Amino acid sequence: MPFVAIKFLTNAINSIILKSESAIDGTEKWVNVMYRNLRADMIKLDINNDDISKVIHKDARTVRNRMSGATDFTFSETILIRDKFFPKMKLEYLFKKD
Repeated sequence: MPFVAIKFLTNAINSIILKSESAIDGTEKWVNVMYRNLRADMIKLDINNDDISKVIHKDARTVRNRMSGATDFTFSETILIRDKFFPKMKLEYLFKKD
């Protein structure tokens, strides 16, 4: 992987505070990312919000609300996400609120 790509990925993972989401009209909007560790590990493993929504059986809006901190993940949702994508990680690390 070229140096520029590695640097870009490293910067993206290390500085995730805001995430760009494409709105229906094609414009960009910025939302807070509450779970920085979860988001960083999602990027490392190429997991997106759609993947999360399928596992917890919720729509994309609900997952965006959970990721931004507007609403909380339920305990059962955190278990499902951890068990499916991050089985060796602790819930406390993944779902630490920033």
